[in-house]
Amino acid sequence: MQATRQGCFVLVRVSAEDVNRFNRQFPCSNVPDDCTLLIELDARNGDLVNITMHLEKGEYADSANYDGSHLLALCNDATNHAVKAGALPQWAKRLR
Repeated sequence: MQATRQGCFVLVRVSAEDVNRFNRQFPCSNVPDDCTLLIELDARNGDLVNITMHLEKGEYADSANYDGSHLLALCNDATNHAVKAGALPQWAKRLR
């Protein structure tokens, strides 16, 4: 994962390797293997703003088709990564 601050947003890029590692930890995950995610967070408080999902062939996927506890857990991991990277304040860290 890579977190960068872009104005009033924090962008967390989740690589295919990150997704595959996550899916190995949660075998029932409905998040597609080898996809990449761009998770946009509000820089003021860490609230989730948007999720952009790319499939392995560069096609966009509607993240609503994969909505659920696994995608939420992956977004929480991304938020926690942004806190560790210094892009969000410590109090924005999410509990699992």
